[in-house]
Amino acid sequence: MSQLLLLMLPDRQTQALVQLARVHNLLPSFLLVMVGAWAGSGRDLAALRAPGVWLMSLLSGGIAVSSCVFNDYFDVQVDRANAPHKPLASGVLPLDIALLLSSSVYCAVLITACFMEPSQLRSIIALSAGATLLYTPVFKKLTAIKNATVAVVIALAPLGGALAAGAGEAGVMRLLPATLFAFSGVMFREIVMDLTDLEGDRAAGIKTLPVMIGQRGALLAATCCVLAGAAAALASATAAWGPRAAAARAAVVVLATARLGQLSFGILKSGFDRAVMGSAIEESLKPVGLCLILLSALAP
Repeated sequence: MSQLLLLMLPDRQTQALVQLARVHNLLPSFLLVMVGAWAGSGRDLAALRAPGVWLMSLLSGGIAVSSCVFNDYFDVQVDRANAPHKPLASGVLPLDIALLLSSSVYCAVLITACFMEPSQLRSIIALSAGATLLYTPVFKKLTAIKNATVAVVIALAPLGGALAAGAGEAGVMRLLPATLFAFSGVMFREIVMDLTDLEGDRAAGIKTLPVMIGQRGALLAATCCVLAGAAAALASATAAWGPRAAAARAAVVVLATARLGQLSFGILKSGFDRAVMGSAIEESLKPVGLCLILLSALAP
């Protein structure tokens, strides 16, 4: 369906559609599932050849694309204040094209999920699709819930990869410390993103953490999320593998936490400069992603 839409659109609209879909999110979506399949199966490269793993990667990418389009569809009024250059806010793309694309991809994802095994994998796909579908019309209005929704969907992707590879509950437990830290890292990034949208969100009546408790309070909450996630990751690793086996994982978590703390301090020191916050949003992906990969790789 998306290919047909691309053929129907002139060049300028085709470029706008690619921008709207955030196709650059496809690679991270694929990698999260692949890392989960590889680590969850005990670092077995053969797991990456499983058709179910590749199908799960496609579904993860589909959810990422459709959620971005759907979010911009509902957020068009806010974007006209915060980001008037966006395809829908600028009027380059008609709203019905965005709704058709998003609905088509969501339907394809959910129909395909009905044929996936095991049942826990179907639940992860359904939860991820449902959460992103309800994100803008429902969860975005709820303080902090909007941030947690994004973090949950991203953290579930590696678990979906492990289940798709046939790793079962044992594979999920191997990934638990990594996914706990990934959740907290994404929470940090999402709250910082809300800091950059403070004025537009306030004008639109969206009750984000920066709107409700101010910039300093929101930044403190973001930093506390990272610290809580680090503690949860270390506790789960120690409980599962013992203190000695968890030592190497602790070093990875501490380094990643320190880097995110450094980014947080840089934002505070800059007086919440927009350029510094934008840089922190991009840079935060590196320690979170690296920690996810290393913790997964170090799992027994």
